[in-house]
Amino acid sequence: MSEILLGVKNLNVSYFNTKVVSNIYFNIFKGETYALVGESGCGKSTIASSIMRTLPEIAHIDADSQILYYASPHPVDLLKVPEYEFSNNFRWREIAMVPQGALNSLNPTIRIKDHFMETARAHNLDKKEALEKAWKLLEAVKLDPHRVLSLYPIEMSGGMKQRVLIALALLLNPKLLILDEPTTALDVLTQREILIMLNELKAKYGLTYMLISHDIALVADIADRVAIIYAGRIVEESNVENIFYNPKHPYTIGLLKAVLKLGEFREPETIPGSTPDYRKLPPGCKFHPRCPFAMDICRREEPPFIEVEKDHFVSCWLYAKR
Repeated sequence: MSEILLGVKNLNVSYFNTKVVSNIYFNIFKGETYALVGESGCGKSTIASSIMRTLPEIAHIDADSQILYYASPHPVDLLKVPEYEFSNNFRWREIAMVPQGALNSLNPTIRIKDHFMETARAHNLDKKEALEKAWKLLEAVKLDPHRVLSLYPIEMSGGMKQRVLIALALLLNPKLLILDEPTTALDVLTQREILIMLNELKAKYGLTYMLISHDIALVADIADRVAIIYAGRIVEESNVENIFYNPKHPYTIGLLKAVLKLGEFREPETIPGSTPDYRKLPPGCKFHPRCPFAMDICRREEPPFIEVEKDHFVSCWLYAKR
């Protein structure tokens, strides 16, 4: 049995009394890449921000939600840790995040060296030690530190900025790295280089990844296990082979049909309808207005999350007993 690093249990998040993440359960095991996949606005980044405790003030996490971190001698509920302790002992030291949008995540008015120094000062890291670590990390992400440390963000390409963000996230040796859309807005060749580099870093530093993406084809190249999210709920979870070669949920099947495989000559299929409005979610299964297999019970009752085969879970009335 693999060792759990992080466990999310019954996570419920609301904005202005509108629930956007509902009843989320999952475990991330040490050394794996766990992916959250779904359309924009489905709640992926909200889950990541809940783990990092960087949600906006308007957000509310239900009192019975738990985010358990297992790298300590005893599991620690990160939602119950005081902010000062979390900032000093967990954020960036145990769990770090590469945010979405490299262009908006780096300060355009300071050099890359100063980005590393600011992070070091915020976490009481020795300046000399931080600079030596930054040098090694930039080399690890295939950048020339002698050149890059003196550059401003505007002087670098999108791929270079993404690599700098990854190096920054690793400055304090975290065990879990959350990657929020790490290849968005990059060309195909640069995306491939970033994926290869992430696999190399994972092996070199013994990292565990939580990957957030709407690009299901990207996930196939890097993930070990995948959770498919729709309307703030996990609708299917399994290893990457099951998700891609034996999908169960109609939403997962729809996502896969929208991606063309090499050598296929067909029009990509789209999922009919629009993503739901969280202020007036439909009753029953939240996907039923867009589902080609919807039944009466789908419109009335939300399906349970069940194991249909070993380590393959799905929330769908096509498989659940009524």
